[in-house]
Amino acid sequence: MIGRIAAFVNKRYKSAGDEFPVGGCGFFDCINDQQAANLLFDTARSWLAERGMEAMDGPINFGDRDRWWGLQVAGYVNPPFGMNYNPPYYQQLFETYGFLPFFHQICFGLDVQGTTLKSKFHARHAAIAADPAFKARHLKKDQLEKFAGDFVTVYNKAWAGHGGNKEMGKEQAVLLFRKMKPVMDEEVVWFVYHNEEPVACWLNLPDLNQYFKHMGGKFGLLQKLQFLWLKYTGACRKFTGIVFGVVPEFQGKGWTLI
Repeated sequence: MIGRIAAFVNKRYKSAGDEFPVGGCGFFDCINDQQAANLLFDTARSWLAERGMEAMDGPINFGDRDRWWGLQVAGYVNPPFGMNYNPPYYQQLFETYGFLPFFHQICFGLDVQGTTLKSKFHARHAAIAADPAFKARHLKKDQLEKFAGDFVTVYNKAWAGHGGNKEMGKEQAVLLFRKMKPVMDEEVVWFVYHNEEPVACWLNLPDLNQYFKHMGGKFGLLQKLQFLWLKYTGACRKFTGIVFGVVPEFQGKGWTLI
């Protein structure tokens, strides 16, 4: 086997400026051979054309853009779970075929222990922390439904209606939180309240690649036991930001969570 590609149609997928049906290709893997890559792209393109698609975006995937979207062109470091990691020659394979950059997404990392924040962050934090109307709390796994409801409040005010995002129901959020519960670390999930009303949240998860990279691509019973051991011994030293948001009426206040 020298290559692989997936092609798919998602009728809900639409980006700004799209004036015609757009399909997707993703999960691309290929040796450094343009002829092989062209065959993969042609196959995906033909399959999409048969289904009425007039353009092809890639590499993309179903779901949100933190799960195997995009082509990595710089910053070849140990990637967080769900982020694409590909050989540098993939860029040439895509661009030689005719793909052009749609947008560039930049991801940043910060050393939590070794980075000293500027004094203005501490000053802004101190001013807000001195106001008794504001409270910052960690998520509690034994109150998952309560915090899922608080997340829905922030999400629907801060994100719904922007960029095509739709409102989220509490049931959907509860299901999402339950799926994340086995890997959640309470101390890296924050909620902020003003007079007990949720006004901001910062949802982070441990980087699962710090566990999975030891398991050889498998997740059977042995690997699950290994996962529990690695989790218990603190093998993961990284966390990944999933969602950060502040409701509109409290934006622009210079908030900092320290």
